Amino acid sequence: RMTGVDRCGIFLWNECQRQFEPAWVSTMGEANVERFQDLKLKYGDMPNVNKLVDEIRSVVSSETSKALIINPLLGKELNIKSLLAVPLLSKGNLIGAITLDHNGKRHRFSAREQALIEGVASQASIAVENAKLLAETQKQSEMITKKNKELESLLFIVSHDLKNPLVALEGMSSLLLEECQGQLSEHGKHYLSRIQANVGHMEALIKDVRELSRIGRIETQIEQINVKEVLHEVLLDLQEMKNASNASVANQNQVDYLSYNRRGLKHILTNLIGNAIKFSAYQRKGKGVSLLCQGQRNRD
Repeated sequence: RMTGVDRCGIFLWNECQRQFEPAWVSTMGEANVERFQDLKLKYGDMPNVNKLVDEIRSVVSSETSKALIINPLLGKELNIKSLLAVPLLSKGNLIGAITLDHNGKRHRFSAREQALIEGVASQASIAVENAKLLAETQKQSEMITKKNKELESLLFIVSHDLKNPLVALEGMSSLLLEECQGQLSEHGKHYLSRIQANVGHMEALIKDVRELSRIGRIETQIEQINVKEVLHEVLLDLQEMKNASNASVANQNQVDYLSYNRRGLKHILTNLIGNAIKFSAYQRKGKGVSLLCQGQRNRD
């Protein structure tokens, strides 16, 4: 409307195919709209397309020009009398073009009209780039969603396969304790109880693996935890490691309760204390681990 043109189109540059492909068209009439929307302006076939791509600057053509941006037959079919093509750029790279044409009457695009459309083109380039970025973001989001579903399925299968032998181990250890308890020494009973405790620990880990696949869709359960009780369980789980390394553990915990996720806290303490016991083997003297937990009130 600002330039009085009969048709305006936006073409996007396809670098792989080396051609401009229509993305949008606005026309004062309905004639040849579908044909215009099917246009593919290929580099190498049309002189002014070559000029637009090679020089990345606006190109003005008329019916009498030797180098019409589209070939004469196509120009005649679309009744184009004059045409202005302005490149769309993003960070100096060609991403498309805006075309304006007159049909039915010859028109000479003025320098003012060309400058106006070049200003519009710079704004359109930003819009096109943002649209591409949005489309790419949506594509990546869909891909991540698909990968998360695949991961959830894999973790479910793995956790299911891991749980089967644990169920059998738990059942046999319970039968052994029930039927042969009188024949077991105190050490034997202790070892068997540790087996059952570790089976329970593994079952909790498998449950965590399943919950891992649902991260972001569930809220972590926060509760009041008896820290001394959790710490006692961790030290029992690490008893064999501690004995094997001949390390001593000095429990100086001063915290009774903590608001946190129970399994999460147990994992943290297991990793911290387990690593400390492991690396205490490299100490030359006094292999030992000191545990000091102090509470601090939240002032917020």
